[in-house]
Amino acid sequence: MAFLAGKTVFWGVIPCQIMIKTGFKYMLACIFLVGILLPVYGQHSSITRKNAKITNYSNVKFKKNRKMAAICPIFQLSEYPYQGIGFKIGDPFAITYRFYATEKFAVGIDFGRAASGLYSNLFRDKFDEIPEPDSTVVLVYEGHKVTNHSVVSARVFYYIKGPRSIKGLNAYVGAGWQVQFVDVEYAYLEVEKDPPNLARTQPPISVSFQPMGPEATLGLEYAYFSLPITFFIEGSIFIDLVEGWRRFQGGTGLRYVF
Repeated sequence: MAFLAGKTVFWGVIPCQIMIKTGFKYMLACIFLVGILLPVYGQHSSITRKNAKITNYSNVKFKKNRKMAAICPIFQLSEYPYQGIGFKIGDPFAITYRFYATEKFAVGIDFGRAASGLYSNLFRDKFDEIPEPDSTVVLVYEGHKVTNHSVVSARVFYYIKGPRSIKGLNAYVGAGWQVQFVDVEYAYLEVEKDPPNLARTQPPISVSFQPMGPEATLGLEYAYFSLPITFFIEGSIFIDLVEGWRRFQGGTGLRYVF
């Protein structure tokens, strides 16, 4: 019986010793892992906090950056002046530049080419002003070709805020001065006044002139886009003080705002 009791105690002590040794190893392993993970976690938290600060700072800086603010759908009052450059399709077809000094006032310059086909009757009438070489012949119009019809327009604009229900829409009125540079080549016949009224074809003759005068404008400009652009449509009345023309002009286009 003593032998069995001793054997029992022996087999009971060994597992306990094994368990104690194993538990001690597990405890050391846990301490080791915690010692490694805590600095890593702390470093990760520090990086995360720094990234959060950088993100917040970037957002604030983005709003204060004037060029980036142009991406906003409407002009920002605190960011004036703005500039815009683009194109206009119509009469004239032009490169258009506008300087937005304030919310209310802007100045602009357009340079391009007029829609010469709309001036055809005016050019036809201009032929009648060509002097005849002598009193025995008459010049008979056959046709014309426009070799140049450039337009330069400078205007000042006053903006009127549009309805609140349509964000980014503004109306504007403008006034300024327009100059046109025109070169027309005429084909014609020289016809004798007296019988047998012989007609002779003459080399084409070129005529140059510069219509100029005041220009009044009415337009709409829309600037509610995710890109820094504006869309506009406008109409103008041009009163030529040199040739006596009165022309309605108009067009539509886009400008890049910066």
